[in-house]
Amino acid sequence: MKIGDTVWIHPHGSPRDAVPATIDLISSNGLSIALHVRAKPPWCKVRDDSLPPQEDFRIAVLLYREKIGPWIEIVNHGHYEIEESKPL
Repeated sequence: MKIGDTVWIHPHGSPRDAVPATIDLISSNGLSIALHVRAKPPWCKVRDDSLPPQEDFRIAVLLYREKIGPWIEIVNHGHYEIEESKPL
């Protein structure tokens, strides 16, 4: 994975809820990543009234992980998976 790639992100164990995201930043050791999505996923915990108008929409998802295991979202500590191709 590298900056600019499109990946799929979904809550851990819920591949049917995957949405596309673009990698904005990735750490040199590959254990921290910043993604952005263009539409609010159903699993997103951001209140709708705090979002900008749809044409300006861009939500950042900041995650980290240990060497193995799911990605952990920094603010709400939810567990996520990041796939390079759309999961089945």
